[in-house]
Amino acid sequence: MDEPSVEESIEEWWEEMSFSGTASSVFWSKMHGLKERLKVWSKIHFGKAKEKMRDLTNQIHQLDIWEESRDFSDQEIADRGNARAKLNKLIKAEAIGWRQRARVQDIKVNERNTKYFHCIANGRRRANLISRFVIEN
Repeated sequence: MDEPSVEESIEEWWEEMSFSGTASSVFWSKMHGLKERLKVWSKIHFGKAKEKMRDLTNQIHQLDIWEESRDFSDQEIADRGNARAKLNKLIKAEAIGWRQRARVQDIKVNERNTKYFHCIANGRRRANLISRFVIEN
């Protein structure tokens, strides 16, 4: 069975939660509950992306080394293709995430200029930071 999409999961979680109180407190409680569940969902589906990318790169490299020393079976060729497809998917997701975080629209698709994205995103965060309030009197 395929895993449900995030939208289906949110609908299911929203219906599962029941709180009592005013409408605004029930809404706030449900939103807080969704936030916590989305954190867990995100870690499961997107967490440890760097580790996954490193593992896939190592797997592809190992298969390339094996291919030089012996003939490959159809299964090994398929495994390498699947590993490359997964790696490309992770790379694209990472680039999309940084582009969204930096809000940069004029970058070419598949450009991996992550240092640039980091600078833009972190600069925006620093510029928007409210470190303290000054209240007169």
